Amino acid sequence: MAELRWLERGKLTRREFLKGLGLATATGLAALGSPRLLHAQEPIVIGAPSATGIFVGEGNSNGIALAIEEINAEGGVLGRMLKLEVADTKEKPEEGIKAVEDLVVNKKAEFLIGLFRSEVVMAVLPLVARLQVPLLITGATYPGATQAVAEDYNTYKYIFRPMLNGSFLAVHLLEFSADYLAGHLVPKGLLPNNKVVIVSEDLIWTKPIEGLLLQMLPQFGLDMIGAVRIAIGTTDFGPIFAKMAEASAAITLFSAP
Repeated sequence: MAELRWLERGKLTRREFLKGLGLATATGLAALGSPRLLHAQEPIVIGAPSATGIFVGEGNSNGIALAIEEINAEGGVLGRMLKLEVADTKEKPEEGIKAVEDLVVNKKAEFLIGLFRSEVVMAVLPLVARLQVPLLITGATYPGATQAVAEDYNTYKYIFRPMLNGSFLAVHLLEFSADYLAGHLVPKGLLPNNKVVIVSEDLIWTKPIEGLLLQMLPQFGLDMIGAVRIAIGTTDFGPIFAKMAEASAAITLFSAP
């Protein structure tokens, strides 16, 4: 239930999908026993804890707003309009906790959709579990969030991730490296050497990716020179590029998009 699988059952129009999503959302709230569903005159509040200062967070809020506009134009959900409330997480765990608490306690949000940084997600998990409000993670890929659901379902059953996680990214990057780099470019002499350097953001979501590559790529005949982790907020990349050049690696793999 933690990682959602998408099944294709014929083609839906965008409007049909959004309307169906709204009905499914309302059904989920009823199943969770939300008393506010009994008051048809009140809007259903959707909380968006987003990093509003970056394009990912802005896109999350804009996407929810667009969906709400179209659903409300069709009469809402079970006769109730949807309302969006946004809170800035500022990409910081402590601010994420404040944002979620404000949305649920003060703004009366019945659902939470958002969160970008994995460190923020992991920090708010206990709070979301205590508040018992469904959270759809739309940006953080660290597998630990949904692993918590598998390990303690009754506590964390409100956590969902309707998207890929870091494990999927790691596997696909490994497949590309094995099939194309080690299986094609290196043996055909299209690269000067088989040396590899991995470059990653210094965040928890990149650690599983980096770990898998460091472990598996040598088995495909690639020479792992090392890994470079870049701290968030870095502006001087000169020393990093110098270190990479010194390694003389023909291949640089980025764990970040």
